[in-house]
Amino acid sequence: GGFAGLGIASGADFDDVRPGGGGTIDATGYHGNAVFGSFEAALDERRSLRATASAHRDFDVPRTDRLITGFGQTAPADVEWDYALQERERFLVVYDDRAGPAESMQVRLSFRRTDEERRIRPAGSSVRRLEDDEVDTLGLGVDWRRSLGDHLLTWGFDVDHDEVDSFRRDVDLATGNALAVDGTFAPDSRYTSTGVFVQDELFALDPFLVTAGLRWSWFGFAFDEPGSTGRETGNFDAVTASLQVARDLSDGARLSATLAQGFRAPNLSELAKNNSFSGGEQLANPDLEPEESLMGELALELETGPWRAAFAAHHTEIDDTIGRVLIDPGGPQPGDELYLRENVGSLRVSGLEAAVRRRLGAQASPWSASARAEWTRGRVSGGDPARRIPPLFGALGVDWEARSAGGGTGGGIRWARAAWVFALEQDELNPEDVEDPRIDPDGTDGWSRLDLEVGGPLGASAGSRWSLGLQNVFDERYRVHGSGSNSLGRNFVFG
Repeated sequence: GGFAGLGIASGADFDDVRPGGGGTIDATGYHGNAVFGSFEAALDERRSLRATASAHRDFDVPRTDRLITGFGQTAPADVEWDYALQERERFLVVYDDRAGPAESMQVRLSFRRTDEERRIRPAGSSVRRLEDDEVDTLGLGVDWRRSLGDHLLTWGFDVDHDEVDSFRRDVDLATGNALAVDGTFAPDSRYTSTGVFVQDELFALDPFLVTAGLRWSWFGFAFDEPGSTGRETGNFDAVTASLQVARDLSDGARLSATLAQGFRAPNLSELAKNNSFSGGEQLANPDLEPEESLMGELALELETGPWRAAFAAHHTEIDDTIGRVLIDPGGPQPGDELYLRENVGSLRVSGLEAAVRRRLGAQASPWSASARAEWTRGRVSGGDPARRIPPLFGALGVDWEARSAGGGTGGGIRWARAAWVFALEQDELNPEDVEDPRIDPDGTDGWSRLDLEVGGPLGASAGSRWSLGLQNVFDERYRVHGSGSNSLGRNFVFG
């Protein structure tokens, strides 16, 4: 009757992780819950209104990189570092109109709220820091779309405004005395982002499909200078463009090339927030400059006979990269250094990606094999490797899917998959990686694991199904490069 609704409620409770080889990793368990609701009404045949609300809460989430003894450390940097609450709420109203002068128009009005409460106590300290950051965001976005001859135009604008309240109390556990001090964000922090964009999909150059985009972006910030009566303000803006050209080389083969500019203004965390990270403390810097980038990609997609494949090569150059510089080395072990956020130079990242799938046997064969891999190389100014670049990683898989005239209904196992997931050793480390307690200074070892999964429909219903999975069959002990703890051991999943 022109109305639709959807509601979802969920809850989760995670114990501490049990890595491969047994034992448990302290400070990895937490619990949470979430609700989601959406309601849509058709105003007439070509207009509709949708309202959506969601809330997600996680409780007592430990920060593993501060609570687990890392490489080069004899003890964790902190004895307490929990996100006591991570709460995210979102309310959205969307108006769709396909009856106006444009072929379609969409208006989105949103309100988002985040609340993060933290409980922190450094090693050797009797003072517990109770921190709370609350962010309210009001957003508006409008898009239009219209065909004009051989052009499909999409244009619009968006704007978001953040207001931040940040609080902190220091509680002396020996005396019970509490002292209110400035929060992690500077007082009365504000941040606004907006932009205007247009995109043109051009069909007149057949057999080439050309997509061109242009965007003007503007960002502004303001906050009170801590410890003074002054106010810090600033803004950034840029015009960026993108161009993609695609062509079908033959039936089942398409080649595309993309060239795109990028622009990232410093965010409010970098401009106005002092906080902890895995390597120590980092200070805000209101004098940061934006990052600017240029990205190129060449991609090929193939589908012929039993083969399906996709290949891509990409290269990105980023100037004025926002990083950090060391201003105080701290004590003898990693994790208590003091850094200042700063534009630290350029970054170059190149990579190759490939994915291949082949049907095994005749046209009706239920068997197929697949492989995928990704390789990335990054370099910063001066020639050092970039921070936390992943090693070559990927997966090999074999799939079986029952084929029948009945469309796959009926009970029993209808599909199965075995996948060998792997990553090679990564010993190309940035100097900051060597000092990062999450990363072995000699490099992260390569690893592999075997995953198995089977499933099928529930009875004769094609709309419901069951699945059973066994991940990391051989209970391998491994760590993903840059992670603060080892990954899951043998893991059983039923759905």
